[in-house]
Amino acid sequence: SHLDDCNLSGVVLDDADLSGFDLSGLDLSGAKLRGAKLCNASLAGADLSRCDLTKAVVTGATLDSADLRESILQDATFEGASLAGADLSLTLAHKVVLKNCDATGIRIVEAKLRRAALRNSQFVGARGDKAMLLQVDARDSNWSGAWLRAARLADSCWIGADLRGANLQTANVDNANIWSADLRGAN
Repeated sequence: SHLDDCNLSGVVLDDADLSGFDLSGLDLSGAKLRGAKLCNASLAGADLSRCDLTKAVVTGATLDSADLRESILQDATFEGASLAGADLSLTLAHKVVLKNCDATGIRIVEAKLRRAALRNSQFVGARGDKAMLLQVDARDSNWSGAWLRAARLADSCWIGADLRGANLQTANVDNANIWSADLRGAN
């Protein structure tokens, strides 16, 4: 189903089941989607800025180039989702699951991801200036060419991660486990 030309800004859809819906390009800014099911939904290019997606299940969804700036993603699950080119800048994401995702070119500038599961995901070319990636599980993820300047990567697991060519200037990596991570060309 596709909702053509709908403005759903500020709508409350807590616990709604929108699985498989085509919401691409829609304005959902400020929407409340707490506990919503958006499995395999298309949200490509959608405006989800300032949304509350606490405990939302967005498994297998397409969010390419979606705007999620300043959103709340607490305990949300995006496993297997595509977030290529999405903007999650200034997002709060405690215990978010982003495993097995394509997040190529994602923006997480000044985002706060604590205890996030980022395992086996593609963050190639990600932009994460001043991002806080604290206590995250980034095992076997690909961050090659990522820009993580002045990011806080402390107390995180980066075992087997690909960080080739990543910009890590002034990044805080205190107590980070980078065993067997590929850091060739990183600075």
